[in-house]
Amino acid sequence: MTSTLAGCKVAVLAVDGFEQAELIEPRRALTEAGATVHVISARAGKVQGYRHVDKGDRVDVDAVFDPRAPDHSSPSRDGTSTRQCAQGFVMNGKVFMPRAAYEDSLMHITFTDDAPVFDGSSLTVRFNACVDGEPVACAISAEALEDHFGADSPLEDTLIGAYERGRARIRSVCAEALDQNAGKSVILHSGLFRVEGMESDRRLKT
Repeated sequence: MTSTLAGCKVAVLAVDGFEQAELIEPRRALTEAGATVHVISARAGKVQGYRHVDKGDRVDVDAVFDPRAPDHSSPSRDGTSTRQCAQGFVMNGKVFMPRAAYEDSLMHITFTDDAPVFDGSSLTVRFNACVDGEPVACAISAEALEDHFGADSPLEDTLIGAYERGRARIRSVCAEALDQNAGKSVILHSGLFRVEGMESDRRLKT
């Protein structure tokens, strides 16, 4: 087989109880075609495969998804939400979030698990992104957290709590803004969450 997928990265979602033939053979075919395949699951270690009703092989997990991502879909066999797994996964200590499929973008945008910081002078919550390996300071305004993430006051604890609840969506919109801003520092204002095309779900290719 020719290396038609050379340079491509593929994430495969699998949990305990997966049908072995639906992972092993496709992964082998993708690898032979030149792709790098990562198995993503709800926890580190291995996941148990099955051959119909009989136990099959255990497969190594390469990365785990961020359990704080909001759940908006039906659970899989082990109770794990497939939407959660799509929201983000952790590899080598970094949280990798899905981003829109820009054909012309070469930037690699990730977010660390550093705690968000309240900035009372500007009424923002600050957090860090990483663009092509370089740290980039980002922030979201108190107004945005009140308008879109349920904060009912500009107090520090309230804003931090709203940020934590909306972390997945905030990071998704931030990744879009960073991509459009050539990777420079951004402050996410309320209006940005109303702009069509700033939600990753609308921009992901199917």
